[in-house]
Amino acid sequence: MAASERQLRKHWATMRKRLGLEPPVTEGQLLAAVQTMRERPLLVLPTAMEAASACGWWFPLEDLDLVLVDEAASGPRRTAIIGHELGHMLLGHAPREVGSIPQWGLEKLRADFNLLPSSLLQGAAGLARSSYENGEEAEAERYGMMLFGQISDGERQLADQQADPMLAQLRDTLGCG
Repeated sequence: MAASERQLRKHWATMRKRLGLEPPVTEGQLLAAVQTMRERPLLVLPTAMEAASACGWWFPLEDLDLVLVDEAASGPRRTAIIGHELGHMLLGHAPREVGSIPQWGLEKLRADFNLLPSSLLQGAAGLARSSYENGEEAEAERYGMMLFGQISDGERQLADQQADPMLAQLRDTLGCG
């Protein structure tokens, strides 16, 4: 049974403390904290994806977490895809057999990262951001959108602070941030 919005917010509050994150949270901070918590590298790789396929994949491989993101996704869409995949990780969703990493993904990995042997990648279980009929997919999407909001707010606050520290302080004080 999928968690309610309230349960997801409560989970994030607990998880944020466990990750050692205080607002504003940026994408880089969240990725680094998840990598530290999971005690393994977390690689986000933009990849050319087929139009009919998922726009994001998470593959927890033997020694690293691999997140493939559609290279056509930029800005908010890219952040939402990453948030969804992190949602699976943070919610403890177990990957299921979805076949091997798609051929287009393997070709990109071989071209960009000679260090990953094919034997490690073939038959990897993973989760794909494509359909929300599955309860875990819908839950990860809702959680990911919550993370997206946190990251968007954090990135904007950071940009404000860098552009005009006085304005950022005024926004924070007035609660307009």
